[in-house]
Amino acid sequence: MGRIRSALRAYALVSDTPEHVLELVDRKVDWFELGTFATIICGVLDPPYDTMTIAVAGHPPPLVAVPGRPVALVEVKPRPPVGTNIADRPCRSTTISLPEGSNVVFYTDGLVERKREPLDVGLERLRAAISPGPAERVAGEIMRRVIGGTEPIDDVALVVVHRAT
Repeated sequence: MGRIRSALRAYALVSDTPEHVLELVDRKVDWFELGTFATIICGVLDPPYDTMTIAVAGHPPPLVAVPGRPVALVEVKPRPPVGTNIADRPCRSTTISLPEGSNVVFYTDGLVERKREPLDVGLERLRAAISPGPAERVAGEIMRRVIGGTEPIDDVALVVVHRAT
């Protein structure tokens, strides 16, 4: 994972779009990391930071919280994970609007998946735990309401991006 993360960072420096970043990472993994695959989500903000362009390779879709609106899953156009040798499946990006005060929540499946529970239940639990606000407060509330005192069965990663007013 460290080599894939390093490649992702390097390609993000030289590419203009998140879908191109994921295509380059996929090519690198296919050639140099045989037998390896990874899910990745890549989001890019450009000034004035009122939109975010997102590309997904096998990763759960982010959620967006906009003041005055229900929290919603971002409708992304996913491709399979990098390293699955599916070069004929082009990567596409989705651009979302980020009004002032909005949050975008990225997470791993370990946050929402539970044994003997439909994935939709975990996604709804996450959606209900999200509200617009400062990233630190929102992240803490998500962890308190979604994980609480339970021990996750899988790794959990959470990133909350907040567009300040």
